[in-house]
Amino acid sequence: MKRIGIILGSSPGGGVYQYAQAVLDAVMRFPEDKFEIVVAYSHPVWLTHIPPGRAKVVHLDESFRSKVLNRVWHIGGLPMSLWRSVAPHVDPNVQILVKENCDLWINPSNDNWAFRAPVPALGMIHDLMHIYEPHFP
Repeated sequence: MKRIGIILGSSPGGGVYQYAQAVLDAVMRFPEDKFEIVVAYSHPVWLTHIPPGRAKVVHLDESFRSKVLNRVWHIGGLPMSLWRSVAPHVDPNVQILVKENCDLWINPSNDNWAFRAPVPALGMIHDLMHIYEPHFP
């Protein structure tokens, strides 16, 4: 049985949230006899979208400490490869993702968990060029 995780880091409203809803709906339709589902969420609204008993649910909390640590790391220009080896020891959210031992984490909200956590992950890149370049088709 494959263990598939989905990271729901977006907040209500907007296209990314709607896209994440659609991906969550698709994941919830995976055959139950072949896939065990883990849902990692940050906003409580996601709990209303998860059928009771269908998935293991874990909460990700972007604490002030976590935000500061990540910011300092990026400002310092430290390599991501080093972060991926250090993060499981210092970031509680990364610890949660690693502990769940999923075969794949799907990240539809374009959060940075897809590259910050040392787990197999599929990250989405949303085309938002129309926001920055109005003439872009």
